[in-house]
Amino acid sequence: MLTKGGKTYSTHLNTTRSLIDQLVVAGKHVDDQNLINFLLINLQSSYTPFVTSFNFASQDTEFTFEDFQTKLLGFENVLKINQLLLQIMTTLFLLHVNQNYQPL
Repeated sequence: MLTKGGKTYSTHLNTTRSLIDQLVVAGKHVDDQNLINFLLINLQSSYTPFVTSFNFASQDTEFTFEDFQTKLLGFENVLKINQLLLQIMTTLFLLHVNQNYQPL
């Protein structure tokens, strides 16, 4: 599971959004672009492809926090699938090696 400070990024995003909502209630406006930039710089290195792509895409379009969240969680799902596939491939490889093992 991909985490930030022991929490999933999904939880981290929801917590961040909740804090922003509390600031708004208190009369403090937080711009979506500033929030997105803050979140981008706090992502793990495994998110570098996402950060690069998002920065490129946002040159022409301003994304809302909700748009950003959707794209980030979609990328997180891709990473999870890749991790699962790696585990499956490793298991299959080890099974194949064990089946073909012949002591000298």
